[in-house]
Amino acid sequence: PKGFMAAEKAAAATGGATNSTATPTSDTPGSSASASGAASNREAAEEGARKIFSSLDRDNSGAVSFAELEATLGAILPSTWTEAKIRRLISEYDTNGDGELNFEEFFEWLTQALDSAPAVKRAVSRRSFIQHKLKTGISYKAASDLFDLGDVDASASIDSAEDAFLSLVAMSDTKDVTELYRRSAAENLSRHPDSHRRETLVRMFMSWDRDGTGQISCDELGVILRDINPRFGDEEVGALLKNMDADRNGYVDFREFIGWVTDAPTSVGMWVTEELGYAVAFHRIIAEECRNTFRQEMFEASLHQTAKAWTELVGMRMECHTLNPGTNLVCKKCKKRHAWACHFCGCISFGDSCVNDCDTSSYAWTCISGFCQKKKCLCKKTTKHWNQAESGDLGKLSPVIFLRTLRDLSHFVERELRSNQARGDDNDVEAAIQQSKAAIRPSTR
Repeated sequence: PKGFMAAEKAAAATGGATNSTATPTSDTPGSSASASGAASNREAAEEGARKIFSSLDRDNSGAVSFAELEATLGAILPSTWTEAKIRRLISEYDTNGDGELNFEEFFEWLTQALDSAPAVKRAVSRRSFIQHKLKTGISYKAASDLFDLGDVDASASIDSAEDAFLSLVAMSDTKDVTELYRRSAAENLSRHPDSHRRETLVRMFMSWDRDGTGQISCDELGVILRDINPRFGDEEVGALLKNMDADRNGYVDFREFIGWVTDAPTSVGMWVTEELGYAVAFHRIIAEECRNTFRQEMFEASLHQTAKAWTELVGMRMECHTLNPGTNLVCKKCKKRHAWACHFCGCISFGDSCVNDCDTSSYAWTCISGFCQKKKCLCKKTTKHWNQAESGDLGKLSPVIFLRTLRDLSHFVERELRSNQARGDDNDVEAAIQQSKAAIRPSTR
């Protein structure tokens, strides 16, 4: 059993059995240890619960009143713990009808979280708690505030009882989860300049999209929710998915996630121009991850092949197709630079510098053509021409012409990185290139 209540009930049921085949004795192997473990769990839980209860019982009357709950929970989390919610809590657990919660009544409320929480062998330090929350997209300040709320005895650590209390008061339903992540998004955005706004939101999305498919599945949503509060089950997962999944396809894509976490849903028409900027941000993050994990060679070799696929997609001749180091200002083959693919942002540029002002010295670039192809050169196309492209076709947006197929490539590379990290090995570069070429092959012209 996960919780002490379940262990206690199981021990009681076993100890009270009357049939001859199930009656345990003191000599039965494990019976003594089981009973001892249940008693030990209960004692530890009660000890932790009493610390929390004492912090709420400010007048030391032996009971927690409405005013004391409002002064603590209502002051810290006013949007969550409204007057109506506090009164409902007291009404539900006030068994003797005195309008307050004594320790036994308070303990009954707390056990619903303790029974569903996984066993915590030791208290979690402030640093470990915050680092874990950061990995799920929660902002540093929000994680720090959560820790302060849960660390009732100011011991600089959170034990099982405090963790259960925290899940009940700060993350009891999907509304609390929504408010927590919207607050985190606002705080993360305020800490970064406008130029990094998109990267900030992309990183939040990637912390949920754990398999790197570009969509958050129901299973991935469940992992995040149960990490926040182990009491959350299929009902809560379904409720949050319904709230986030605007097109009702059973997945949360990037546009839906951004709309949910910023509380500013965007229409498909508005998203056409926004998506390009987010795609560039996503690509830059993947490029940095590959560089930091010593997989830059695989990544850039794949992008080199993707540039050729892009020229086929838009009808431009691949005149050169030479992979150049970032330090080269001109192509090592044709000795010029006109149309080229930046491997950092994943965009096509015409001219000397990257259209996104990337510092290309650390990343390679692919030369498409060292000279203008005149009528067939895409640099001659006007913005009006590109804006007439089919909605959502990133491969045909201008003036920043995104390597449309890099969306699939980025997801492929991220999946490779994470699967390799899980296996503890590396794929052969050439094999990875062949797989990526198959993954990014454009389906239409």
